[in-house]
Amino acid sequence: MSSLKVFILLVLILVSGMPKLMACGTIEGKGLHCTLLTSSSEIPVGENIDEEMFFYFKNLEILEPYLLTDKTPVAVGSKNHGPYDLSSDTMTWGEGRFLVDRDTWELTVRSVVDIRFDCQLLAAPLKKIMDHFRPQIDELMSDNTSSE
Repeated sequence: MSSLKVFILLVLILVSGMPKLMACGTIEGKGLHCTLLTSSSEIPVGENIDEEMFFYFKNLEILEPYLLTDKTPVAVGSKNHGPYDLSSDTMTWGEGRFLVDRDTWELTVRSVVDIRFDCQLLAAPLKKIMDHFRPQIDELMSDNTSSE
């Protein structure tokens, strides 16, 4: 094979992988703030689904923050859902359990019934996440100090 053919083949391989690599870079460091659309009465018993959910993208993985109430002091932890997969139309993670339509930013959490959320893309997710949890942290902290 001539060196020109090898070069062209190499360029084609690199270019075909570029959109996914570039898409990952554009979402890295950002997050999602999702608000429940599905009626809470339709959510199966035992599903741990809040009316608001947050996710943020770090090191090509997706993290879901939650309140660590068993720690002193109370803190915000995060569940690592592992790597996310981007296409031009969707974003998925959690072995396909979570699916985001990238045109509408609607999140579907697949369960016995599909649970839908309306999401907003956040440029600075950690501030928004801390603002969301701050009232709950303050309340738990004041309960702890008043019980001592």
